[in-house]
Parts: sequence; C-alpha cells; structure tokens
Amino acid sequence: MDNSGKPSTAQVVLLATSSALTAVFYAIYRRKSATATRLKEARKIPIDQDLKSVLMESPGHCIPYAVIEGVVRSVKDSLNSQFVDNCKGVIERLTLREQKMVWNRTTHIWNDCEKIIHQRTNTVPFDLASHDEGVATAVRVVRPLDAAELDLETTYENFHPVAQSLTDVIGHFISGERPKGVKETEEMLRLGADVTGVGELVLDGGLARLQPPGRACRTSSARWTTTRWCAGSRPACGSGCC
Repeated sequence: MDNSGKPSTAQVVLLATSSALTAVFYAIYRRKSATATRLKEARKIPIDQDLKSVLMESPGHCIPYAVIEGVVRSVKDSLNSQFVDNCKGVIERLTLREQKMVWNRTTHIWNDCEKIIHQRTNTVPFDLASHDEGVATAVRVVRPLDAAELDLETTYENFHPVAQSLTDVIGHFISGERPKGVKETEEMLRLGADVTGVGELVLDGGLARLQPPGRACRTSSARWTTTRWCAGSRPACGSGCC
C-alpha cells in the first residue's frame, strides 16, 4: 500500500493474477471432479449374448458411459512386431527419444533431458471379445488413439550411445549440452491382451461400438468428456510368446 492506504499497482496486479490463477485451478478441479464422479457412475456391461438386447432397450441404443472388459482380437489383419518374432498386435508405436545432459547455470549441475524426436503409431481395426470362446458377441473399439490413457506394452527397447571424441567433450562443456544417445522403443497392444475400456457404448447397424463419449448419445443429459482404454498386464513379449 502507498501512504494514502490505497493498494499499490503491484498489489493490484498480484491480486488480479492470483484471482485469475485461482479461477483456472478451480475450473480444472471441477472438471476433474466431474470426470471422477462419472467414472464411479459408469455402468459395467458384460460381453455376452445379451449385450445387443441391452443396447436395444437403452435410449437411443446407447449407454453414455460404459465399462467393457474383454480380450483383444483383430477384425482382419494384425500387426507384426518389427523386432520380436511371433509377436502380433493391433497397435504398434515406434518412438525415438534423444537423451542428453544440459548444464544448469544456476545450480551448476548437469541435468538429464529427454525429448521425442520421432514417433509413429500404426493401428488396425480390433474388437474386444468375451473371455468365453463360446460367445460370438464382440465390441468394436473406435478411435483408440483418442483415449485419455492408452496402456501399451514395451516389446523392444534399445539405447544407441553417441560416440564422442575429446574435441566433442570440450565442445559440450562450452555449449552446455552433452548428448548421450538415442533410445529406441516399440510398444504394442497385443492380440489376446486383457483390456478394460471406458467410453460410449452404442449399437450402430447391428454392431456394438465403444467410442469416445459424446458422439452418439445426443438424447442423454450426460456429457462425458473422457475415455480410456487400459490394457491388462501380460509377460513381456519374447520369441513365441504371443
């Protein structure tokens, strides 16, 4: 405050900034809280012979937020691992990450730094099928790459170190960056993996589809904003494991 008892410009700016941040954090909190509440309210739907009947009886042939558990099964073709024999899946993600150390001029410490320099994701259509092989009903997964969480299994990992000469080392100290190498990984959603999907379940043309919420259930008062597929754990991929 100044001598007159009025708040200074700096205090007003600080108050305004603080209020704005509080509003932003509160909005994030409300959105996350609403999502958590809807997750608790999500209806678990078994993949069985009655699945289509359940959807037929639902408003708009749609359940706005459903939990589906099933086994990954390709619709037609599958993807082969580029590094592991007999390892097949429906999603494959190849990533190159540059790893280096950066000199912090404030703390005088070398800090590890990693950034993605290349990433490619391949996918083929797939279903979630019942664990009971006698049940023919399946659920088609739509736009899985839009999921809020996509749990893929690391099937291959390799680090390619950078060869460094004495001149390079001196240059790194001058520039403040010390390259370590490139980490190459392959991640997959494999055939036969146990998956839990949460999203909008709709009957479309006789086909049950699990998709990001808010696309088909227009008659529902609920407006879901997130979807997630979580793959269950299985042993790491090895020769003949899949």
